[in-house]
Amino acid sequence: MRKYSWEWKQKQRKWVEKHTRMNGESYWTIHYIQNDIEYSNGEYFTEKSAEEDLKNYNI
Repeated sequence: MRKYSWEWKQKQRKWVEKHTRMNGESYWTIHYIQNDIEYSNGEYFTEKSAEEDLKNYNI
C-alpha cells in the first residue's frame, strides 16, 4: 500500500488506493476527504472498476 501525505490527499479530494490482504491478494478501495476526515468506501477487484466508480463521487 502506498502512503500519501495529508497535503496530497486534501488536494486530490478523492482517489483509488491499492491494498494487499495477508494472503497476498490485491484489491482497490475509493478514498475521499470530506470535512477534513478521510473515508474509505467499496472493495474492487480491479483498479479500472474502482476508477470508473470514482467518477460517480461528487466531492
